[in-house]
Parts: sequence; C-alpha cells; structure tokens
Amino acid sequence: MSGSLHVYYGPEILLYDFGPGHPFNQRRVKLSVELMDACELFQANGNTLRPIQQGTRADALLFHEPGYLDFLADASITGEGVLDHGDTPAFPGCLDAALWGVGASLGALDAVMTGEGHAFSPGGGWHHGYRDHASGFCILNDGAIALAAARQRYGIQRALYLDIDVHHGDGVFYGYYGDGWLLDIDFHQDGRTLFPGKGFAEEVGTGEATGTKLNIPLLPGAGDDAALLAWREVAVPAIRAFRPELIVMQCGADAHAGDPLAMLEWSLGAYTEIIASVHALAHEVADGRLLLLGGGGYNPANVCLIWPAIAHAVGDVSLPDRVPDHWRKSFEDAYGRRAPERFSEPPTSATRPLQAAARCVDDLRRLSPLIGQG
Repeated sequence: MSGSLHVYYGPEILLYDFGPGHPFNQRRVKLSVELMDACELFQANGNTLRPIQQGTRADALLFHEPGYLDFLADASITGEGVLDHGDTPAFPGCLDAALWGVGASLGALDAVMTGEGHAFSPGGGWHHGYRDHASGFCILNDGAIALAAARQRYGIQRALYLDIDVHHGDGVFYGYYGDGWLLDIDFHQDGRTLFPGKGFAEEVGTGEATGTKLNIPLLPGAGDDAALLAWREVAVPAIRAFRPELIVMQCGADAHAGDPLAMLEWSLGAYTEIIASVHALAHEVADGRLLLLGGGGYNPANVCLIWPAIAHAVGDVSLPDRVPDHWRKSFEDAYGRRAPERFSEPPTSATRPLQAAARCVDDLRRLSPLIGQG
C-alpha cells in the first residue's frame, strides 16, 4: 500500500446546498481543499487531488431502500417540503446532488482498495442518513454505502467505522447494529445534551455483533483529556483486538471549541493525536487501508484548520506554522470574518467530564470483550 493520500473533491460537491441561512454549507469543503493545496499537500509524497464521478442508484441501493430513493426522486423534481422532521429541506435536484457525494466517497474507497494509497472524501461523512429516511442534513449515507461496497465488491470481512463527529453517527451505528463484521466506535457529545439524542454506552450491538458497537458519549466541555483518555483506553485496544481489514473514519470537525452547534471543546491537538494514531493503526492492522470522510463542522474556520491538518498528517507533509496569507484573503472574502492565522492552539481540559469519561471507559471494558485484548 502506498503512503500517499488522494483527496476526492470537485465543484459538484457545492450542489449539495440547502439554501441561504442553513447551517450546512459546503463552501467550507472547497476552502479546506484550497488550503491543503496552498500548504503544498499535492506537491509532495505522490499526494493527489482527484475529480469525482457521480454515484448511481445502484450504488445507493447498497444501503438505502428502493422506496426511499423513489421518494427522493420525486422530492428532487418539486424541491418542496422537508425530507425529515424539519432539519433537512428538499431542493431541486437534491438526489442528484447527494449522489455526487456518494460517488466521491466510492471513488476514494476504490483508491484505497486497489492499493493506490489512503483517500479522503471531505464532502462526505453524512452519517445521520438511515436506510429509509433522511436525518440531520444527511439525505444519503455515503459512509454506510462505502462500507457495504467494501464488503460486497471487495470481499472485506472485518471493517472499522470510526466516527469523531460531535453528533452520534446514528445512521451507520444502527444501520449495522447486528452486523458483527463491523466494529463501530463513535465519539460524540452525550445524547442527553445534543442531537440526535442517541448513542449510549450500554448499546454494544446484538447477537453476533455484541461487543462490536462502542459508543463513547462525552459530557459538554469535555476537552482534549477526556477524548484522549477514551481513545487510548477504549478505541486503540479494541481496534488491535478486532484487526479490521479496512478503516473508514468520519472526521467531523464540530467537536472543536467554538462550534456553534455543540460544546465538546476539543483543540486541534486532540484531532492530530487521534489521526496520527489511526494512521499508524491502519498500517499496523489493515495493510494501510484508510478511507477518510468529512462530516459536520459549523464554524468554517475550525473546519479549515482541522481537515487540512488531518490530510497533511496522513499524506506525510508538514504544515507551516502560519496559514498562508493569500488563502486567508479567500476565506475572509467568502465568509466576511477573520481567517485563522496559525495551525497551533493550546490544549483543553476539564475535570468533571474527564471523570465521566473514565467511568465510560470502565463501563465499556465490562460490556465489550474486545477491550483489554489489544
């Protein structure tokens, strides 16, 4: 497996647009990729920026129900109403727009599975989409589709889905709740305090999958220490024990401090430690097969720091300390606010959430036989 990183992005990702004022805005993806380029990611180590192809109905059917796709096709014509309980409005061409994101993530999967290197689809990571309905800004679920494709098209027998978005990745988690071939580890803000109100530690799978579904709900204000405690004590040993052949990681940026929709208060350092560990584990247990997806993130400045930091870590290219001035101007023109200046910030910590995370670690050790084996 090559150590290169291939980023799958095209202007078609911007078609996924719920309209002015909606918090989910794909300009953050465009600017993140432009910052990767400005920091010379694609000029080193064989890393590439690749165009995308649109996914198909057959691709979507790997996870979604036919009747739901028919519903989306009708909604795409009228562009009226909502696709869930109100968060996810229809718009003209919404199914076609979602299929571009699916195609990007499947293209990235193909690169990983054919040994070209690691891959990143920053416009994807739509983890709330269910088999038969939309939820939480997610019309389709590209991550769940990619997992199904890895199993059905490439014969993967054991996969890891790792989700660090601040919101629980319920569409993937419950979509594969009874499937023992998938280890799902989900870091998120406690569902008692945040949408979608799900993802509790006692939910560890059913039947043959018991012990392969690991929720790590963190209290508001958790900071880096709580997240990294759970990462080191739960995620790493479980991954080593399970030994997945493929790692799919949803890299939501909304756990970062300052996100307007959540309160986990991570710093960039938590993300970089976790991604460095994931990258090493991919080479240790999965022959380097690592697929990265985007996800949430509603402070665009945070997103534009975190996703380039993740990409550069996996693509093995050092970031400069200062954000390039010409990119900062592009950001400020797009958002009318001050752009980030540096790729560094102090770590964060809080005592009560750290104690709660330690209790969660103890609970998961009791509930999952995987932890302690790695």
